[in-house]
Amino acid sequence: MSANEQLNVFLSPKSVAVIGATERPGSWGSFIMQGLLSRPYAGRIYPVNQQAETLFGLRAYKGVEEIPESPDLAIFTIPEASVEETLRQCGQKGVRGISVVTAGFGEALAEGKQREADLARLARSYGMRLLGPNMSGTFNLHAEFNGSASPERHLTKNLIAAVCQGGYAFYDLLAHGYYRHMGVGMFVHTGNEADLTTTDFLEHMGPDPNVKVVIMYVEALKEGRRFAEAAREISKTKPVIVYKAGKTPDAARAAQSHTGALAGSQSLYDGVLRQANVVSCPTMELLLPLGHAMVERPPMRGNRVAILTIGGLVGRGPHRCARG
Repeated sequence: MSANEQLNVFLSPKSVAVIGATERPGSWGSFIMQGLLSRPYAGRIYPVNQQAETLFGLRAYKGVEEIPESPDLAIFTIPEASVEETLRQCGQKGVRGISVVTAGFGEALAEGKQREADLARLARSYGMRLLGPNMSGTFNLHAEFNGSASPERHLTKNLIAAVCQGGYAFYDLLAHGYYRHMGVGMFVHTGNEADLTTTDFLEHMGPDPNVKVVIMYVEALKEGRRFAEAAREISKTKPVIVYKAGKTPDAARAAQSHTGALAGSQSLYDGVLRQANVVSCPTMELLLPLGHAMVERPPMRGNRVAILTIGGLVGRGPHRCARG
């Protein structure tokens, strides 16, 4: 299976097992099921719950081994203690990709990073790729697939793709952006990145005809050189916009507690992004507007840009983001 096929499992699966599916309001198993059922997704959905016979009108299965086929993707919304054994069962079943929503690993415990490495190693031993843990889902509206916690009313299909290490705040952007007809057609939350990373999905989206702009929320890059090379190549044909979190010491500590990421030197990141021809976004709130500007407005030529404002301060200072 090629790298493209491996990552396609998380964005255009032909079948999905939701392990830990439930109708209990406010639970991740319910959020993911509702997302999958909110669009005319053509794939097969298999809820897995040891207690239920049916969920959301679908037959439920006691375990992944009872499912009549090998699902492309399994989404884990189960307690942290059950993840390893369930992953092993998915491997034996022939599942191709695992999205682990479950938290309680490297972002929470000192020994969590080792457990993440063990999870990735176990998944690879069965030929599976792993997304997360501590992620919140993926969606691809071009495939009518919503394997995330974002409600249908906040989704707007377009040619913008988002890759985020911190996906939860991005749902707020989608909720606010919806009222201005702003959103993204494709979304990946990579979480703690035990296996797959933001760079993997950036490379995957580069040649995708349904993607004209890639916007990214980054806390830390595991492979800075590889990211820079990928961004430099992709930015030749489509803009790559990055908001780098953890710019201050306090923000860096917050990022580490969120995904276990070590944010690193801001000046180093600034240099890498500049050399990679990446558009650096000054605030997270501007990610969607910048993405839409790149898709919907013709590119600026030269420096003949005028700013009309009710106060001079709005067009000055560190928040300027236009490039001449």
